[in-house]
Amino acid sequence: QFEPQDITEEQRLRFVRTRVQLVKGVLSESDIAELDATYERIKTLALHQADAAGTDELTHPNLGGLKDSPHLTCFLHVHALIDKQLPHILKKVLDTMVEADRQAGWGLLSAQCAEDEGEAGCSNIRVVEYHEYRKGGEVCDPTHTDAGSLVTMSVMLSDPAADFTGGDFTTLEEDGSVTGFPGFGRGDGLVFISEKWHSVQEVRTGTRRSLVTELWAGTRELQPSSRYAF
Repeated sequence: QFEPQDITEEQRLRFVRTRVQLVKGVLSESDIAELDATYERIKTLALHQADAAGTDELTHPNLGGLKDSPHLTCFLHVHALIDKQLPHILKKVLDTMVEADRQAGWGLLSAQCAEDEGEAGCSNIRVVEYHEYRKGGEVCDPTHTDAGSLVTMSVMLSDPAADFTGGDFTTLEEDGSVTGFPGFGRGDGLVFISEKWHSVQEVRTGTRRSLVTELWAGTRELQPSSRYAF
């Protein structure tokens, strides 16, 4: 296991050289519908609270930021919301990440530790984030990483062919080339070492939704203070 400050440049480049694993059909249509409904309930309540307070700032424990932002992030790990309301989806996500880590030979996760909720040194949940990107939303810093996490998975919740344009998930490679993932469809997951450079390009039209989970070597995160933007 490692901490961000312990990573050498040689290690960082080794992570950059690793390949993203595309896993088809991680979540079903009913799973996606449940996630969408959960997010919409939280968002509706957060918007109502902001309007009642006469502010543009969202202050719900699971949803912060500005209500007109083109990129909103809902933190489903806070207060173990996803564990309580969508445990079957969480299990699918964790099982997929552990299996992808095993098949890729990274050796960063284990099934036992991925399910542990408190033991430091095991691969516990750092964040589970529902992302909504509207026109102009993006995270396209070419060398963006999920610093400090071990393995990340992004699951596409929208239909790239019908729901939005732009918004491509890309990785920057060591030689300066950019890799896209045209096979990344609704319900599919991209699993990668968290220190690999990755981006979401600007959404030009429509709405792009995704579920991002990071596992790390720290203790299980449950509090509103543990917020990280993909």
